[in-house]
Amino acid sequence: MTHSCIIPIPLKMVPLDSSVPGLVGDICAQARRACLLAFADGVRSIVLTGSLARNEGTFVSAAGGSELIGDAEFVVVLRDDVYLPSPAVVADLCRRVESALLPAGLKARVSAAVVHDRFLRRMTPHMFAFELRACGVVIWGEPRILELVPRFAASAISLEDAWWTLCNRSIEALEAIALADTDQPMVPRDVFYRVVKLYLDMATSLLLFVGGYEPGYASRSQRLSSFAAQDAGTADIPLPLRDLSRHVAACTDWKLAPDQAFECGASWNWCMLGLEYAARLWRWELLQLTGASHTNSNEQLMANWMRRQPLARRLRGWLYVWRECGWLHSLPHWPHWARLARRGSPRYWIYAVLGDLLPQAAGGVGASDALLQRRWESLPLVRRHAPQDGAPRWRRLAKDVAADYHRFLEHTRA
Repeated sequence: MTHSCIIPIPLKMVPLDSSVPGLVGDICAQARRACLLAFADGVRSIVLTGSLARNEGTFVSAAGGSELIGDAEFVVVLRDDVYLPSPAVVADLCRRVESALLPAGLKARVSAAVVHDRFLRRMTPHMFAFELRACGVVIWGEPRILELVPRFAASAISLEDAWWTLCNRSIEALEAIALADTDQPMVPRDVFYRVVKLYLDMATSLLLFVGGYEPGYASRSQRLSSFAAQDAGTADIPLPLRDLSRHVAACTDWKLAPDQAFECGASWNWCMLGLEYAARLWRWELLQLTGASHTNSNEQLMANWMRRQPLARRLRGWLYVWRECGWLHSLPHWPHWARLARRGSPRYWIYAVLGDLLPQAAGGVGASDALLQRRWESLPLVRRHAPQDGAPRWRRLAKDVAADYHRFLEHTRA
């Protein structure tokens, strides 16, 4: 199956005196107001992206109003002669938008990337760039700004990008489950939503590998269902595709039109099944990336994949960690980082843990204590825990993996 068509680009603009309908319009209006107050005539364009731009945002009833599950994402393009603000200033801008929405009874998380146009011009074939160009909505400013994003076919998107997406959603789901009390009968909403996103992005990642990627949850669910029904070329995929497709369809339906019955009916077994499927897909995709034998262990697969990483990319990741931790404050970590840097980037070391951690968290065949200890010691920051603190080893490791992910990977592609 191939998918090489280039999707037509619907370049849309909503001027300041108009509005996107409903709750999305309220969010856009406050974002426009905050950006124009902060940057005045330095703003070239404000672009809504992500699920809200695709009309796939998830709003649920909350005390006194509504809540957006997930983020409202924006790209703010400034003139080249205007200095880009610091991350702290951007974060403060987003918090002000969130606060402005509360009196209207709307709770939403807002995120923004404030960039110059060269950020758009230099975009490479990744899912974010593809969906920004295909689905982004210009809510203020130059209506054709997204034409600066290079045009490319879905088939040009890096398969590594698909694997990164799977790893990121797996870490986020693992973190939520590790922090939760799995003895309580009902799955908490935070856990439920992260597992929903895991199922949805398992579909995203798999479809990129088999040449069936499309922007949008609904389109991907339909494509996965069609792919699973064909039973063609799927023999080596270690997942029951019809079952995965059924779960993805249910999660897609909830994402687009939240149904309390589906959320209330979610079980811990359903959550753990998501982790089990993610573990299988993590390994299968790594086999495709490396071309290695099915007899290779996860440790061997990661070693093979790390050897292919260019030195410059590896060092860029460690420079980010070094800067984030402080040049001098991180001095005790330098010998540890030097040993790890000889073989792989921080991102690869963090992702390497998942191959053995996901199956154990899902209740399957557990990795040996010695292997988990090695995984622990290969994280950028090795944290010391009180011996026998009562938490299963996989929960402690999942929390540490998530902590490093949020600090060193979430806001960079290094």
